[in-house]
Amino acid sequence: MMVIVTRIRGCLRLLKVVILAFFLGGHDVSAANIDVSLDRNPVPVSEAFTITFTADDIPDGSPDFTPLSINYEVLSQGQSKQFSLNNGQASRKMIWQVSVIAKKPGKLEIPVISFGKDHSNPFIVNVTYGAVQGKQGGDANIFLEVEANPKNPYVQAQVLYTVRVLTRVPFSGELGQPEVEGALVEKLDDDREYVDERDGVQFKVDERKYAVFPQKSGRLTIQPVNLTAQVASVSGTIFNPTFQPSSKPQRFHSEPVNLNVRPIPPQFTGKQWLPATKLDLTGQWSSSSMSVAVGDPISRTINLVSEGTTLGVLPELVRDDLLSKEVRQYPDQGVPKEQKLNSGFVSSRQQKTAFIGSSPGEYHLASIEIPWWNTKTDKMEYARLPEQTFTVMPQVAGGGSKPEKNVPPSEAHDKDDSQDSDLALKITKPNFLSSPWLVRSAIIIGLVLILTVVAFKLLRRRGSLKEGLHTKAVFSGGKKDATLAGLEKACLMNDPIQARRLLLLWFSAKEPGLKLSEIDDFFNGNLRVELDKLNRAIFAFTPEQWQGVFFWTSFADYLAERDSRLTDSKEKPLELESLYKG
Repeated sequence: MMVIVTRIRGCLRLLKVVILAFFLGGHDVSAANIDVSLDRNPVPVSEAFTITFTADDIPDGSPDFTPLSINYEVLSQGQSKQFSLNNGQASRKMIWQVSVIAKKPGKLEIPVISFGKDHSNPFIVNVTYGAVQGKQGGDANIFLEVEANPKNPYVQAQVLYTVRVLTRVPFSGELGQPEVEGALVEKLDDDREYVDERDGVQFKVDERKYAVFPQKSGRLTIQPVNLTAQVASVSGTIFNPTFQPSSKPQRFHSEPVNLNVRPIPPQFTGKQWLPATKLDLTGQWSSSSMSVAVGDPISRTINLVSEGTTLGVLPELVRDDLLSKEVRQYPDQGVPKEQKLNSGFVSSRQQKTAFIGSSPGEYHLASIEIPWWNTKTDKMEYARLPEQTFTVMPQVAGGGSKPEKNVPPSEAHDKDDSQDSDLALKITKPNFLSSPWLVRSAIIIGLVLILTVVAFKLLRRRGSLKEGLHTKAVFSGGKKDATLAGLEKACLMNDPIQARRLLLLWFSAKEPGLKLSEIDDFFNGNLRVELDKLNRAIFAFTPEQWQGVFFWTSFADYLAERDSRLTDSKEKPLELESLYKG
């Protein structure tokens, strides 16, 4: 009986052990121990070193190396396992190796790294300056040089910042960007490569330039530029008996540069602050004689070019100040341009304007004056365009003015059936078969013409044109009005030059007391808008696509209203006051 009881107690003990093993299986009763070690200590600030984390057992979780980024730049990381058997005792280790470069010299801490619930202990690294900042000694194989000019700029003025990497050994790496708080930094053109000497030693030089524009006055610091590089080295040790080149990561940094930024000087009296090393204001005319016939355009191009400024500092070129209302202006959209040359920024604005005189005479354009501050001479200067005068000559007999040279000629038109000499138009017919480009253009124009005619018919069906308008306007009294017929044809063919010529001819015959300068004001409403589109299609430097059917629709409405007014005035009886009152 005692034997049975003893066996039962033994089974119970064994059951307890099994249950405990079941619940504790795969879990360490104690936390894993994680050691920290370095491949060397102290470490130069320019060189990479390896931090090794070794765990004597599987830790609670994966490591989080984020805290390392506070004082170090993490280059790479890896993981491995080790298993060993010694005197029948098995052991295993988990190893993490992290390659880093210190961001600054001094006694830096390797912070606590968490492995789930487990963690490592902090560790102190002595990071020394080393021969990496600027040029420390003639035996340096690689170093950085920086230069800023000028060091006392005005606010918003250009500072040329040059970075040079000098080396005597092969390397590959990445050069950081200069950081300047309170300034605009722009890289200039392409990098340069050349050979130069330092203390009698030749170096290969890689040069990069930046333009720095301070946005506030006071002390401004350009932070050091960093270079992280793989520097080649040759070793002939037993570990590398073939003398094959190897490389090691290194980090280099330049000296900081301090700028003393000056505010806008009180001597500058202009409305807009404009610092530059050079500023040019020029103007060119389309006609060297400075004369043009009534109704013909003459154009002026103004160019404002500056060196050492961004485009945002240049003022907008406004419309010319005309001293007469007898000339209409058609300004083109301004053309801004910004170039980042190796010598610095070059910014420009271009403004083109076409002028059309409606009456003969001399017309004056006021002078243009732009104040600016010359940062080379350190004084205020002016960029000027003097007052300009151009002459508008009377129209050529027979009506109509010749198209401006820079306006493309319209394509050939059929001659009007009328033999009236006052309406004869000299139109040159190009040989379409002599150029494949003209053949293709003719096909395209034909397709556009077909679509335009279809659209025109649809508009007439919808009531946009009054019923019988064509017959009343073009065939007035059974006789064909050749001018209106030609105008309608030019509109349907989308030919703005021909349409404008015939419009002027018609007005000179039907409205003899109306000056050409008053035609635009004579119209109103939608026809005024369409006439402005017609003028822009001819005289703007960037012509708009003109849809003649819309102009003809508006003009036809005007003709219908005009005929209606004339009819009412003829039918209205003349009322005479009675001679015998009472």
